[in-house]
Amino acid sequence: MICLANQENIGLKTHHCALIKAGDSMEPTIHDGDLLLVDTQANTIKDDAIYIVQADHHLVVKRVQQALDGSLIIISDNKRYENQTIGSDQVEKVKVAGRVR
Repeated sequence: MICLANQENIGLKTHHCALIKAGDSMEPTIHDGDLLLVDTQANTIKDDAIYIVQADHHLVVKRVQQALDGSLIIISDNKRYENQTIGSDQVEKVKVAGRVR
């Protein structure tokens, strides 16, 4: 894994960094083909951040919010994609693989 960030500025450690290529679901915030720096140590949800989420053996780049009832709202910035809600009874099947920095 490679970490291209100045570690002192954003608090990342090289062994907790990964680079992945984005699709179009987060446009205009993140463009199709953009290379994303991911903090793989971040594995919990903090509202209105963009995460790499793993569900059903797929990795997706999405904005994730946790609702008061424990459910997760999976948000695409690209309006061509609908938001998805994962019920609190299904949240354990979703893994946060990292936070996009």
